[in-house]
Amino acid sequence: MLPDATPAEGSPAQSGTKPPAKDSDGMPAAIKAGIGALGLTAVLAGAGFIGKVALQQFLGVELGNWTTQDLGIFAGKWAIDTVAVVLSQVAAHKSAFIVALILYLVPPILGLTLPPEHKAVRIAGLLSTGAATIGLFFVLVWWEMPTLSMNDWLTRDLQEQLRAPGPGLLQESEAELRLTLLVSKMGSLASRNKLNCAVSGQGGSSGQQALPLPLLKHLDSDNPSVTAQDSLQWLYACSVVICLGAWFTLRVSFPDNDPVPIQELFKGTRIALTFVLLPLVSCLIPYTYAKLLYPTSFPVVTLIYTNGDVSPTEMWILDETEKDLLLLPVEETQDTEDAGQYIVQTRHRDEIKRMRFYGNRDVLTTMLLPCRWIPKTGQQGADGN
Repeated sequence: MLPDATPAEGSPAQSGTKPPAKDSDGMPAAIKAGIGALGLTAVLAGAGFIGKVALQQFLGVELGNWTTQDLGIFAGKWAIDTVAVVLSQVAAHKSAFIVALILYLVPPILGLTLPPEHKAVRIAGLLSTGAATIGLFFVLVWWEMPTLSMNDWLTRDLQEQLRAPGPGLLQESEAELRLTLLVSKMGSLASRNKLNCAVSGQGGSSGQQALPLPLLKHLDSDNPSVTAQDSLQWLYACSVVICLGAWFTLRVSFPDNDPVPIQELFKGTRIALTFVLLPLVSCLIPYTYAKLLYPTSFPVVTLIYTNGDVSPTEMWILDETEKDLLLLPVEETQDTEDAGQYIVQTRHRDEIKRMRFYGNRDVLTTMLLPCRWIPKTGQQGADGN
């Protein structure tokens, strides 16, 4: 008969402690760090791609530079500008953001601190879901969806950009954003004695049209261009804060095991917000940034070709790749067939000997210069006389 096996003195079994597990914290930490870095890279790459698509639609030209470096630069600028805009708007509108924080943070905090069976937890869950739903729908409908139709700004007539709002809420919001963007690019033109513009068509014919009320509202301010820029930044900052607040509220779990119909609706709404509406609204944030906040300043150059010819006018470099340059003349063409139009050109780099650089210039501001400006209360003709 074998003797009873007794644990040796001082062994882990005798002391009642388990043997130390193999130290494996280093590997999971490294894996988590790697996954986090890949996730951040994927987010920035996605933001860069979405923003570049939006910029291409906005300008109305085919951009050819889609390298990883180019998308990374765009995404980096988007991230830095977003942080700067949000912080500046929070500092300028403290009261509004404090109210937003209360609406978004108090219900989730109650859900985290109170016992699950407390009646206030269910109310807090309904309030947080309601705030997230209203906020995300506001951002999507009033801020992001109207930008989908804001395309072809380099090829569309100025009269088209100054058109009055159409019927419907979406058309009204689109016109408001379009005209606000236009005023934000006017600079000193909009400040010059609070002037209005008698629009001239690209075909050379001129005529005065009634300016829509959103444009007049901006032109009536002391500094129209700065006011319009601040308005766009305010809406953009609100959309970012709302998305962050909705993400936080949806991360907090509330008890949903009550079979009552309102609880089932609550559960389904949170699922739809988490997996449909929040990702959609978040993906469109870099899209709206590219159309409404991204600078439209491009390098202006004169080209000297290998055969000795010199480009007849200064040109913007809208896009450049290893082989080609995408160019837009600073001045409208004077050809009879295409009079009053800007024609985008592509030039191969092997055709160009060198370029004379004149600095960066805003393309939309320059296109507004030929606009005939007349005093708001004056009765002058379209030529200002």
